[in-house]
Amino acid sequence: MWSKEEVQWAEVTRVGGIRPNQPYSDALVVHFVRTRETTPYTGRDRIVAIPEDRNQFIAALRRFAPHATFDV
Repeated sequence: MWSKEEVQWAEVTRVGGIRPNQPYSDALVVHFVRTRETTPYTGRDRIVAIPEDRNQFIAALRRFAPHATFDV
């Protein structure tokens, strides 16, 4: 059921909670747009992540994808 998807930092466009009405849920949705022609298109434009350390994960996303919109 679990799968692995590699996304470049530059491809991340938005990070938000999986349930906007439950902002403290551990699950996050990371939206992205493919920019590399060498990456096969999987039909997906978002990843659902449940990180072990939510705050550390968000801090890393903010650091390496500062251009993204954050709704968390």
